[in-house]
Amino acid sequence: HNGVGARDRRAGVSVVWADGGGDSGGGGKGIMYVFYADESGFSKGSDLEADQPITVVAGVLIDLTKLPKAIRIFDETLEKINKGNPEKPITELKFSDIRQGKGVFRKNFPKIEARADLLKSVIEKFEREIAFKIFYTAVVDEKFMEAKKNDMYSRYVKQALHHPYLCAAYRVLVLLEKYQRAKRKNKGKTFVIFDEQNTFRDRLEQLVSSPIHGKPFEQIFDTVYFGKSHHSKLIQIADLIAGMLRYYFWREYTNKTGDYWFSRMGEMIKMIEKNVIDIERECFEDKDLRELYKEICIKKASQK
Repeated sequence: HNGVGARDRRAGVSVVWADGGGDSGGGGKGIMYVFYADESGFSKGSDLEADQPITVVAGVLIDLTKLPKAIRIFDETLEKINKGNPEKPITELKFSDIRQGKGVFRKNFPKIEARADLLKSVIEKFEREIAFKIFYTAVVDEKFMEAKKNDMYSRYVKQALHHPYLCAAYRVLVLLEKYQRAKRKNKGKTFVIFDEQNTFRDRLEQLVSSPIHGKPFEQIFDTVYFGKSHHSKLIQIADLIAGMLRYYFWREYTNKTGDYWFSRMGEMIKMIEKNVIDIERECFEDKDLRELYKEICIKKASQK
């Protein structure tokens, strides 16, 4: 069997599933899924950063039975990238390192065009070979700070969702829950893994166990888990997607759309847009929550 495992390092608990899984409360066997998520726009601290005014949380949802193929495709892509650079192999794909030409990327791909082509080739290969869905939410930090001053939203943004990362991550999870709820015999069969995040890890776990939107997270298995990106190929894919979206939204929001990377990001977002779950769909019944997200979220690319 092809399985997936994850460890809750604090509790020391390993969770391993075989293909197809068992009955996780949904009644009979059903397909199991894994959702890998990452953020872009802040440095995993509690402070907002003026030079990164947009916070994006994005994730990829994949059928568990397709996971071995996705990992194989990732490994093959990395092997191809490293074929001409055996002395300094690339071991992890990070959006910021590729775009800025950091470390081994600067040595192996010194030209900006080559790094953009590299990123496009990875996204193109993954999109062509693997069936997956993308969920994301983009929060404008300054609008979030304005919402904190509004009494109607204060009970959310001053307590449970007190940082743009939490706002974005929570909405992504609610969108995921709503999307998965439409599938038959799927209750409790979606395993969620975020990039390691110590600052808000406890809060995110609390939000899943005690939701603030009035409905339980029934599709998510157990809780949210966290892993290191350099150990997870799919978290790295989520990082690339979150980084692309954040950079594109940032340039679009600040009307700085004349740079080379903005146009290349537009090409890549176009390639994956059919995999994106409609972020415009409503996922909150609570009027204040609906209005909060309308106030602080950015719309789809190229929409104002």
